[in-house]
Amino acid sequence: MKNIAIIGAGASGISAAIEALRTARETGIPVQVTVYEKLPRICKKILVTGNGRCNLSNRNIALQHYRGNKALVSSVLENRFSDSVGFFSSMSLLTKEESGRIYPKSGNASSVADALRYTCLSLGCKIAVNTPVTEIKRQNGGFLLNSTEFSDVLILACGGAASPVFGSDGSGYELLKMLGHKVTKIRPALNSVKCKGSFLKSLKGIRTDASAVLLLEEKAIFEDAGEIQFTHYGLSGIPIFNLSGLIDNEYAERYKITLDLCREMTPVQLNDFFVKAFKIGKPCAADVLSGLLPKRLGEVVLKRCGISPAEKPEELTVKECAAVAYTLKNFESLVIGTKGFSDAQVTSGGVASEEIDLVTLSSRIADGLYICGELLDADGICGGYNLHFAWTSGRTAGYNAVAGIMNNDKSK
Repeated sequence: MKNIAIIGAGASGISAAIEALRTARETGIPVQVTVYEKLPRICKKILVTGNGRCNLSNRNIALQHYRGNKALVSSVLENRFSDSVGFFSSMSLLTKEESGRIYPKSGNASSVADALRYTCLSLGCKIAVNTPVTEIKRQNGGFLLNSTEFSDVLILACGGAASPVFGSDGSGYELLKMLGHKVTKIRPALNSVKCKGSFLKSLKGIRTDASAVLLLEEKAIFEDAGEIQFTHYGLSGIPIFNLSGLIDNEYAERYKITLDLCREMTPVQLNDFFVKAFKIGKPCAADVLSGLLPKRLGEVVLKRCGISPAEKPEELTVKECAAVAYTLKNFESLVIGTKGFSDAQVTSGGVASEEIDLVTLSSRIADGLYICGELLDADGICGGYNLHFAWTSGRTAGYNAVAGIMNNDKSK
């Protein structure tokens, strides 16, 4: 009997265990799978995803929703394990769809964690909680963990460096390096962004619909739209989360975010609107903008144009009207940086993709090693894309770990 060790009992690790054990059962290959988890319980991060509802996949899975190594992402998304709904259906967990996003029918993330745990245990998986793996050495064609536990095959599913309170503290990268792998530059992703400006304190708590454009040295590199939240330190909300992973905090001064606070109107339409609206007799300029924006935000827009919010609307010039329209369409915030790994949902970057087989997710550096989940150089935007990649890459690694054992046995 061969031993397969999986380090990390999150989304990708438990999926790898399930697929490995199912494959072993189907092929008659005798294996023992042991999952090592540093925390007291497994799947802890799953419980908080999607605001506790677990957005586990998306109907519109496509390469365009991911960053990182495109060849890697494409290989994983297009393989036989990319049916996340079918995967959970096989565990008697039903799903529902909301605007393309896939959730458990129960509406509770605990249903997903329970389904994974029960399935894993029913297949005979051993789960060792409160068991961090801090050292790995090659020994006798396999792997020695913490100088005590030997395994013929190893799957690294430790997660990245985001949200360390849930176990993904970046230690997996050190294990990769112990085994001879290189790691690309990693960044926090799906995160809020800190911005410059004293105006932010007055806007704290305001939410508004807008499009957000991230510019690097004045060149637009990403755009998304939805609800934007102003905070005392900067900007938040899904559009901001989705652009945050592109910001290199070492060179944060090169970036800025431009908001279109009235995206349903063109600049010409907006300018015409103000030329007319400022003449209809409202008491002050701020009252005119209150029909478009939260009052405090409207006041900041006016101040940026050098206009007092108390100014009489009819006294504004055509040039000032144009300035207000322009500022609404181009509300700029200079970036200080993202909030860091402690507040991020995922990690951008990972193991160097040229060092792994993109089909099997096996290491080209260490025979018998497989890598999956957030340790890979792939990350998605909000909407269930990251969990989908976790399940799919985990199952890919689990299947190929057993297939590798079978192929080695045949060659002997």
